[in-house]
Amino acid sequence: MAAYLDGELDAATAERFERHVKECASCAAALNEQKRLLCLLDVAFPGQRAEQDFALPKDFARVVTAHARTDMSGVRQRSEHRRAVALCALLAVGSFALLGLRRFDAALAPFTGFARAVAGILGMLARALTDAATGAAVILRAVGGHYFAEHLPFKVLTGLLLACAAVLLLRLIGSYHRARVQEGENF
Repeated sequence: MAAYLDGELDAATAERFERHVKECASCAAALNEQKRLLCLLDVAFPGQRAEQDFALPKDFARVVTAHARTDMSGVRQRSEHRRAVALCALLAVGSFALLGLRRFDAALAPFTGFARAVAGILGMLARALTDAATGAAVILRAVGGHYFAEHLPFKVLTGLLLACAAVLLLRLIGSYHRARVQEGENF
């Protein structure tokens, strides 16, 4: 694209590029953006052309493009990734050391706040489950001890009634909380 804008392409290549730009919307947008940038530079620096200040080699864009495409040394090697991670860790430790421990606490505040919130939610759920299990054990002990001596059909019927009562109680509690939430949204 830079070679096209600088007029460094031969006629056949330039024509092939122009046909591609007519078919490819993303390349057309990129070309228009480059043209706008050049126009902006011409307006910002009138009378100062790059050709007047220094002369670039005729195939400068092609040479730079070829070097950019082929010079990928170290990018795909595992040792390069390890080196980058180690350097990032070293920079993070250095920045925390320079900022001091007070700033370190401030930097970790969002994470500690999130951890406290998650711990609070998990604690609340654990407490609710243990309270529900304790309540169920008390109810079953009180009801079950009295009916163990009865006949089997009566035991099954009592168990079903108890299960239905528990489900209805849960639905009642849920509808109560939904009504409270909706009441809060209306105000």
